[in-house]
Amino acid sequence: MSSPAIRPGVKRLGIFGGTFDPVHTGHLILARDILERAGLDHIVFLPAARNPLKTDGPLASGKDRADMLRAALRGSDGFSVSTVDIDRPPPSFALETVAALRREWPDACFAWIIGRDQLSGLHRWHRIDDLAAEVEFIVLRRPGPDTGLPERPSLRLRVMDTRLMELSSTEIRQRIAAGKSVDFFVPSAVIEVIDKRSLYATA
Repeated sequence: MSSPAIRPGVKRLGIFGGTFDPVHTGHLILARDILERAGLDHIVFLPAARNPLKTDGPLASGKDRADMLRAALRGSDGFSVSTVDIDRPPPSFALETVAALRREWPDACFAWIIGRDQLSGLHRWHRIDDLAAEVEFIVLRRPGPDTGLPERPSLRLRVMDTRLMELSSTEIRQRIAAGKSVDFFVPSAVIEVIDKRSLYATA
């Protein structure tokens, strides 16, 4: 396997992980907001492999989800897709992901983007203190009760308010399975991939 190309000029790199099953306009608006408001130079979208803390998984294959992301981001500066998680055998751990990305962006400071709902389980992440030495966590605050930040000195946390996006991949899959239009829910380039490959015919 050839070595990844080193990406110069990126000082602050955001890591935006998720199933993206499929990616939708809410994901893209959120990423643009974070890029600008957090002062990042670049955000890499990271389609997830099997989460070691969950028993269920995405419906579309890793390749399909990565291709949908590439279609959605085509022509947009400041964003790219990494398949380091789906290219290696599961389970996938964030610390290994960061090590892989570090080979491509050796001089960047990394910020891992998570939802506020993930904070309570952050202590269960594999070798969390080692991970915390490598990344800052950008925590997306959403409407609802604020349970406070975890008391773990090693964590570097930056909390950001986010837009309320009433849109989910689950709803999109259900609409496709029911034969309803998803125009404006997802970019047209993503719809082309979904239609061509007959994705989400059942949800």
